[in-house]
Amino acid sequence: MISAFVSGQRWRPKKLWSTAIVSTLLALMVVLTSCGTSGAPGQSSSSKGTSALTVNPSPKGDNPSNFNPLLDPQNTAYGTQGFLYETLLFINRYTGDKTPWLASSYQQSSDLSSITFTIRDGVKWNDGQPLTSDDVVYTFDLLKQ
Repeated sequence: MISAFVSGQRWRPKKLWSTAIVSTLLALMVVLTSCGTSGAPGQSSSSKGTSALTVNPSPKGDNPSNFNPLLDPQNTAYGTQGFLYETLLFINRYTGDKTPWLASSYQQSSDLSSITFTIRDGVKWNDGQPLTSDDVVYTFDLLKQ
């Protein structure tokens, strides 16, 4: 039951009804808005009870032909691949800041010819095996081929 007093003033039935009507209309608008289609003009929506997921790897790329990051010619690390695979460093596309991710730290040589990564403790593959520096070297060797 709604309290008869709000802020020291007695609610009047007229105000209660107008509040109820406005609330109902707002709720109805939210429901109707969520039921609408958001497809582009010219696209038809299917009502067969099926759904589809469109994967766009990057704002300027096509749909991926595979999900192997070593075979991805578009190098879409910030698109689909970024959701599937973790990297040694995360680079913020807006600020350029580099944040260690799988690596706990990194250091560039003074002549900028090499980078030394320290692998974060506790990182494991999906089979439970620990991530090692040999895994990182193997991956970079594959990239060079």
